[in-house]
Amino acid sequence: MIRHIFIAPIKDGISEEKLNKEISLMKAMKDNIPEIVSLTIGKNTGWVGGENAVTMVVDLKDKAAFDIYMKHPYHAFINSINGTEDEVMNYLHNIYQGLVRYLKYEDCGEILATGVGYSNIDENSEFLKQAYELGKNLKGE
Repeated sequence: MIRHIFIAPIKDGISEEKLNKEISLMKAMKDNIPEIVSLTIGKNTGWVGGENAVTMVVDLKDKAAFDIYMKHPYHAFINSINGTEDEVMNYLHNIYQGLVRYLKYEDCGEILATGVGYSNIDENSEFLKQAYELGKNLKGE
């Protein structure tokens, strides 16, 4: 059994609502990554050490399961939600490029939409207009 322990400081100014959403997304790794045997996560109490952190404990069957977990797309998604905007966009771009190469797809373009999360994109967003234009120009078979 491999036990992976992750401790992350809670960013200053993060709302309790956003923190709870991020914790829920992290809990969902158990449902999205089959190699996880068990997952426990919560906000530190502060009884010992600092209270301004989240701790997650993930149990995996063996090293092979750990390696799969570390490279899993859902794990990559969880990692991306905590970076700066530039870091996240660069990370997503690299994942997209890797998938295109791996799947041997034709790269027809990408749109990296910033400032949108948890389904709060405005219907008049420039990103939706870009997606529409990109879609119009795709070749049909």
